[in-house]
Amino acid sequence: MKRVIILFAVCVVVAVLSWCSEPRTEVIVVVDSDLDVPGELSSVVVQATSPSGEQSEATGVLATAADLPTTVGLVHTDGPLGPFSVRAVGMNGDAEVVERNARFSFVEHQTLTLVMHLARSCVGEDCGADMTCSEAGCRSIDVDRDELAVWTGTPPRLEGSQTDADADIDADSDGDGDGDGDTDADSDTDVDADGDGDTDADTDSDVDGDGDADADTSCTGDDVSWDGSCYSRDALSNCRQSCNHPSCTSFDEFVCIDLGGADYRCLGHDGTAPWEPCGAGW
Repeated sequence: MKRVIILFAVCVVVAVLSWCSEPRTEVIVVVDSDLDVPGELSSVVVQATSPSGEQSEATGVLATAADLPTTVGLVHTDGPLGPFSVRAVGMNGDAEVVERNARFSFVEHQTLTLVMHLARSCVGEDCGADMTCSEAGCRSIDVDRDELAVWTGTPPRLEGSQTDADADIDADSDGDGDGDGDTDADSDTDVDADGDGDTDADTDSDVDGDGDADADTSCTGDDVSWDGSCYSRDALSNCRQSCNHPSCTSFDEFVCIDLGGADYRCLGHDGTAPWEPCGAGW
């Protein structure tokens, strides 16, 4: 399934950036929702607070249900590993619809996943001090280490979200001529990489982070594979916003790609890892 990724301050640097060759210490915040987009949910705000009280915030506008889930990377480079506080807020216009809170500590040299789904059942729910509402009901805001799964590049989905119920039929139901039931016009072997019960993910790689590994990796030369297409690298000076942002320069390599129509995106990756969006909010 083709998706448009929300690119909103995808990495929020919560400490002073330092250059090193060691693996990054990072937590990827994943926000999904079963609220209707954009009728009930038009944007998501993620606020992070360090142990010293320093705050960072990222906001992303949701145009369609395909813009979920959203991810925000919190990168730690110095100081105490925790506790850090994160608040995810679902907005409808200027009104707060639903929120979720978490408190966690980084694990040195690991990239972990913090799930902060905004469930319909939590709208109007007050769980009390040091508690928060999750899809499973009220729980403590403290997130144990064993709840922070290793980041795989595939954001965990909220069951019942609008874009989770996308089961394909493995015949040529999509009319793209390959008979694999997906819409990426290739004949890859489909697997259930996103765990939603359908076999809609190709075995290329999940470079766009939508749970469907639907991006072809047959790019040549210096081309960059992103969201199922190959893009030529463009001079950073031609970007609408410079890619020289800490969330990009923390990667081993970062580039700017030209999406066409005067639309540019910053991407970064480490080693052979998939490309990830980076840079300040657009």
